[in-house]
Amino acid sequence: VLFEDDCVEQLCPITLTRPAYAITCGSLRLVDLAKRIDEDLRGVVRSYLRDFQQDYAVDDSPPLTANQTAQTLWLNARIIPDAAWLEPLRQKVAAGKPFRIMSGERVVAALTVGTTPFDDDNWNRDAVGSFLAAADGPDESADDIPLMLANYPHEIIAQHKLLTAGNLEFILANHPFREIADGVFSTHDMSPPDHVAFDTSAGPVLIGEGVNFGAFSVINGPVSIGNGTRITPHTLLKGPVSIGHTTKLG
Repeated sequence: VLFEDDCVEQLCPITLTRPAYAITCGSLRLVDLAKRIDEDLRGVVRSYLRDFQQDYAVDDSPPLTANQTAQTLWLNARIIPDAAWLEPLRQKVAAGKPFRIMSGERVVAALTVGTTPFDDDNWNRDAVGSFLAAADGPDESADDIPLMLANYPHEIIAQHKLLTAGNLEFILANHPFREIADGVFSTHDMSPPDHVAFDTSAGPVLIGEGVNFGAFSVINGPVSIGNGTRITPHTLLKGPVSIGHTTKLG
């Protein structure tokens, strides 16, 4: 379950039109990493965003835990998507012991065992917050697992700079990319664009499908370029940069 808490408004305007778990930082989103733990994702978000959760393949209904041995992993939607915590968290969940990871008074992540007291009428962030505050399991810090909550927009920018290179390496290891030049990777068959200079000494360059490069552009990694992006001539991209789909630059 990806749950928003009462601090999510502090991340506005980034979270104004999207759930906090859909913020891109370092070329990844929390929802992307959560799907690698379990494809059956549930979300608790602000009421006006509930109908849009399906856009991220997240179910808006409560988890179905009808037996006393069912496990539910709860992740705060403000967790910064750092690929480094995925495997340690996956191993901790596999151990099957209830836990609750805290940051001050805020629940960062928790594993509960047994039924959950939710239905469509009380599936909201206040009820989830109260449930997690009373959940069983020892409280732990995030020292062993590098889970960090984003509190303000500038923290997203700072972490983006730190995480992009490592997150891109994670993406390369887990998606079918083809290396078309030294340190330059594409999701489809393409030749290196003419009259474009790539510098991948600081990190890779990942290119999506249908990207159009203008002549005499310079791309310094680490950089990820989304599908359908148009880069006009004489553009300089200096990483760390993460570009979404259908973007025009220059």
